[in-house]
Parts: sequence; structure tokens; C-alpha cells
Amino acid sequence: MKRTIGVLILIMILVEVVGYIIQRSTMVAPISSIMPDEVLNHTLRPNLNLIDYARDIPYTVYTNSQSWAEHSDVSQQKPPGVYRIFYVGDSNTHGVVEEHERLAEIVERELNAKGMRVEVVNTGTPSYSPILHYLLIKNKILALAPDLVIINVDMTDVRDDMLYRSLAEFDERGFPKDVHPSDEKQQQLYYLTPQGLVKIPLSQRMNAYAVKHSIIIRSLERVMLKIIGRKTPDPTAIPAPGDWLKLTWDEKTQDGAAYSMGILSETVHMLNLHGVRVMLTGVPHYPQYTGQWSAQPHTVLAETARALNVPYLNSYEALKEQISGTPVTLYYWRTDPTHFNKAGNAIWAQAQLEFLLTSKLLPSR
Repeated sequence: MKRTIGVLILIMILVEVVGYIIQRSTMVAPISSIMPDEVLNHTLRPNLNLIDYARDIPYTVYTNSQSWAEHSDVSQQKPPGVYRIFYVGDSNTHGVVEEHERLAEIVERELNAKGMRVEVVNTGTPSYSPILHYLLIKNKILALAPDLVIINVDMTDVRDDMLYRSLAEFDERGFPKDVHPSDEKQQQLYYLTPQGLVKIPLSQRMNAYAVKHSIIIRSLERVMLKIIGRKTPDPTAIPAPGDWLKLTWDEKTQDGAAYSMGILSETVHMLNLHGVRVMLTGVPHYPQYTGQWSAQPHTVLAETARALNVPYLNSYEALKEQISGTPVTLYYWRTDPTHFNKAGNAIWAQAQLEFLLTSKLLPSR
């Protein structure tokens, strides 16, 4: 018996050693699409070209050297006669579908097909929110001769701003100078939540370490996941405290929404001072059409835009007739009712095109 156990242990050690050697010599370590940034907290990794398998239909994630979803860099000097539009937002703006199916690409294609000379730049970055929009526009976009900036405010933005405020440094006026990334040790030991840092249980950290460093344990985990599946959280669960998607707003929610709208207002003022036109809109989520989540954020956005005297497209209302009463998979992802799929991007882009063409935001043809 002891001899058998000893042989099994030796075999396991041999498998680990051989697996490690093969992995080191033949495999390329997985590349994260996100990298830390000392001013913007994080950006997409520059010059990306990889496949994202997180949803039912894989799609390509690509970036230029400026970390934006473009095939070439945006020149500092704008080509003569070109009207330059920047889309600013999070992963919905970036688009979790293939390139030709994304909002920004559809808008650019359709406007140019109508005889305009338009360049649309997609700066959408996962988990960006008003505090990062402000820093991105201030530090990057203003230097690239924008004519129009379209800000897509996502329904996760108030929650995200609450997180970034804890990592930010502020100037004498109380506006952010930068939002530092979490350090590596902090990422390994804690989750960053709307309630602050929450320590990851030791058992969970040990399991993650074992899966990462053991060929055998990683293989066993893959087999078990195929048999029992991976437990996923309910995508329509009630949002965390302080989130403006809650049906009833508490003081923390009101404070968070007011802060995000304040940063958004300062961003609009900054663009106006530089002679840049601005359009505001929001990204509707499916549970807002079922009544599970509050639609009040779109009302708050409308009030903010009215106070700023800037054009506002209420995307929630514009798409309500098409989305209400439909299955989630018609316009959103099966396991993610917060991101548009191909069909969702198409109707979203159509609503924005109609708004742009009937507003005074575009140059006369």
C-alpha cells in the first residue's frame, strides 16, 4: 500500500514537472486585454488583436497604439475637411461584438454614405465612467482636434465612480487629477466593491493559487466544470447599495448620482470652453424595461443635459417600443442583459443616427 502511494506521488510529481516544461516551452501566457494606467486607472492594452470568448459568439478585440478600438492611430492634425467625432464610454461603447456591428462603426459608415466626410473615433473602454471620461478627454482627446464628443453614460457608471473616487487624487477645485490603479498585492488580497475593500477568503485564494500553478488541479477543475458547470451570479440581481439602478434611492445613491453628474457637467463645460460640441446619451439595460431596475437614471441624465443646454438623446425612451416585451436574447446577450448584441447595436446606432441627422451637431452637407 505504501509503495503504491509512493508510486502515485512520484507519477504526480513527474506529470507536474513535464507539464511545466511543456507549458514553458510551447505555450504563450494569456494576455490580459486590460493594463494599469497611473492617470486613467486602466486602459485597453495597445496594439491588441485577440479573440474574446466571454459571450456566446466570440468577437475580436483590437486596438491601436493609443489603446482605442481603431486600426490606426488618430493623428494630432485633423485631415482637411474632415469632421471628427469621438465616442466616449465603457464596454458598451467599445462594443462586445465584431467590428462592423459596433455602434461607432455603424454611425461612421452611415454618415459617410450620406456624403459627409466624417471620422468617428471609438475610445470606449471597459469600466470607464464619468470620472475617467473627464480625465480621458482632458489628457488625450482635446489634443486631437475633436469637433463633437458623444458621451454614452452607462447604467453602471455611478457605482464605478464610487470605486474610482477612493483611488483618485484631486486638485484644489475638487476635480480629479488622476485615478491610480490598485496595486498587485491589493488585487490578490481584496475585491474592490461599492462598500470598499473586501478581503478574499483564504480558502478562495489557496484554490486560485493551486489552479494557477498545478497542471493536475487545473485539469481536474476543467473536468469538473464540464460536468457540473460554473455557478454564475444572477445578472438581474438587485444592484449594490449606492447604485442608481435601485428602485428606491437612499442617501448614498443620491450622493453618488450627484457626484457623477457634477463630473459630467464639468466635462461638458471643459469641452465648451474649447469650442467642442457635445452630445449626451445613456445606455439602457434590459432589466430597466422589465421594471426590475430603475429607469430614473435616464431622467437624471435628461435633467443634467437640460441644465447644461446640450443635446440629449434619451436612448431608453427611443428604444422602448422595440425592446419592451421582447426576450432578452433579441437585443442583449443571454447571460448579460447590460450589453447590446449585434441586433441591439443596430437599433442603438439607428436611434443615434436619427438624432444626429435631425440635430445641429453635424456640419451642413
